[in-house]
Amino acid sequence: MSKAPLNIPVLTLLVVTGLLDCVQSFAAATAPGTPIRDPTGRPAGTEQTSGSTRPTAAGTTATDNTGGADRARETPGTETLSSPSVVTPRMTREMQLLNHRPPDMPLRTFSPDGPATDIIKSEILVSAPDPATADRQRKLLLPLGLRIKNRQILGGLGLVLSVYRVPAEQDPDALLMRLRQQWPELKAEFNRIYRLQGTSGRQFARRMVALPDSPASGEGIILAMLDATVDTDHPALAHSKIEVVDITGQINAPTRHGTAVASLLVGRGMVDGALPGARLLAINIFADTSGEGLGTRTDWWLKGLDRLMLESDHPSVVNMSFGGGRSELVAAALDTLQQNGIDLVAAAGNDGPGSPAMFPAGHPGVVAVTSLDVDKRIAHHAPRDEAIDLAAPGVDIWAADLNARGFYASGSSFATPWVSGALALAKQRGETLQALVHNAEDLGAPGRDPVFGFGLVRGPR
Repeated sequence: MSKAPLNIPVLTLLVVTGLLDCVQSFAAATAPGTPIRDPTGRPAGTEQTSGSTRPTAAGTTATDNTGGADRARETPGTETLSSPSVVTPRMTREMQLLNHRPPDMPLRTFSPDGPATDIIKSEILVSAPDPATADRQRKLLLPLGLRIKNRQILGGLGLVLSVYRVPAEQDPDALLMRLRQQWPELKAEFNRIYRLQGTSGRQFARRMVALPDSPASGEGIILAMLDATVDTDHPALAHSKIEVVDITGQINAPTRHGTAVASLLVGRGMVDGALPGARLLAINIFADTSGEGLGTRTDWWLKGLDRLMLESDHPSVVNMSFGGGRSELVAAALDTLQQNGIDLVAAAGNDGPGSPAMFPAGHPGVVAVTSLDVDKRIAHHAPRDEAIDLAAPGVDIWAADLNARGFYASGSSFATPWVSGALALAKQRGETLQALVHNAEDLGAPGRDPVFGFGLVRGPR
């Protein structure tokens, strides 16, 4: 049987159509934002981890307290490392003691102001340089219905702090906005709640940081801590030189967090502290006033800083194992302490790799400390921020507990004392923070990075 003759126009049309389809497929495959897939079907440039695909990036592994290497928890489609060209908010939440193990849940969106539940909107703080100015402010604010609840003269900081009560019938946010618009020169802000920060080792930390192994180490050094109350009768602290001050006006029982941090600073015997021979001024600025756990407030924090300035012998270093929302009043007070030669060391926080360093760790000049495990891996709860300065042991650290016991603590709260001790020892030898930076063991990308900062702190050589 003979073949039917070819229909040339139809054939030409089929060829052209096929070519157009090929061109469109190629364009779609190479269009911006379209992932190129490897033979497994995953986008190229990713790795498979625990059944999920995540972007491959340096510095994203972390430590799991449950054993083995844990991976930094990441939000799909987000970058966990801060970019130098992006201004990262310095705040994740209000001031808290850093002793809570973060739950395994999707990372939150962080606000520089922290959660609204930790802002005391019934109170507005206004500072003045002297009593006369403070009284003029009082008269100025009378038409707004603001009345003074209490006033403190903080002579060490050189300011007068007035706490105004917001009338119940007024919208606090609108009132504060109006106040700032009418009198922008006033330093006014809501009072805040701040909470302690840490989570839950063996006594490896002092060796890891290379601090002297001597009960006399730290003799002649004055350290200070702003924290919760301390059990000075604990066996790890019974022979330590501790002066306790409470500025809250409350009756506060000893706390686990304050006792643990004090033991890591100056403990001896049952707990190997960083500088057991040092004198410690332990200022309590925390209380449970709402039934929601320990918290401090902006005005209490300022009063604690003022007490430090009024000391005849200023402390060499102040340890702050807590963090939260930024306060401009506190920021100015911190600057005052630094200008008077007092170094400040603060916990970076425990909100995970999607979060920045908390305030005050993120404040310029304050040494921001992140936490490592015994194998020098970053803790899974550690934040990522260009503000991170140094890393220290902060996973499964043996510390003093209440009722004469000990416990294994985790969190940047318990990494911070090792940097405070190393810095105080360096200052005693006539050195500065730069000596610690120079001696630090670089653990991440060469030089400073947002995961480890300059690296693992090492005591002065």
